[in-house]
Amino acid sequence: MYRQAKAINKIQLRTISTKLFFIATLLATGTACSGENFPSSLAEYCQLFSEDSINSYGRDLELQSIYEEILERQASIQNETLQKILNSADTTSFASFHASVTKQIEAELGNKWQCSDFDSFFLPAQKIITLQLGGITQKAINPESDNVITIMLTHSGETLINNKPLTSINKLSLAITLKINKQPIDNFEFIIYFDQGSNGELIANILAALSELGVSKVGLIDM
Repeated sequence: MYRQAKAINKIQLRTISTKLFFIATLLATGTACSGENFPSSLAEYCQLFSEDSINSYGRDLELQSIYEEILERQASIQNETLQKILNSADTTSFASFHASVTKQIEAELGNKWQCSDFDSFFLPAQKIITLQLGGITQKAINPESDNVITIMLTHSGETLINNKPLTSINKLSLAITLKINKQPIDNFEFIIYFDQGSNGELIANILAALSELGVSKVGLIDM
């Protein structure tokens, strides 16, 4: 499967103008035909974003390279209305392009346009961890206490549980399970410290692991 960038909305469509000029040229020479059925052409366009289609573009391509392939293939869709929509869409970012194309297509259809593959390509699902903030307090933390579990993530990527380093962040859940020793997890207080410059992806992994273990509340040390 292709590698997909995390900050999708910040990816600039660097080659859009060139590709759209190519599309406009095809329109001018009559390749795009206004007589074709619009919903049928939409289905053809939607198919360009399917998993099978994307895999056919070549594995391990960057997102921008995949989109350039899509731009070339969409030029063969013979529908002038659709091509005008794609040609006039906002190309500031992937998110703005998605919004612009969707709005124009739905205006033409007169109802909602359903293409989950199109949505997933431009607005991919992200793992969201829900946190509840309970206010700021001043308190002393004793890392040696039996019911306190401190988790530290250093800038070098090392994860420590009660000041003891883990061989891998994948061992975090196991280390906590051994620590609580079948006791109710609510009996324990979880304190987290993220070193300055910590890897954001590892931070998300720690919070996700705690959530899966049933931890409903964590304390974050502000240094």
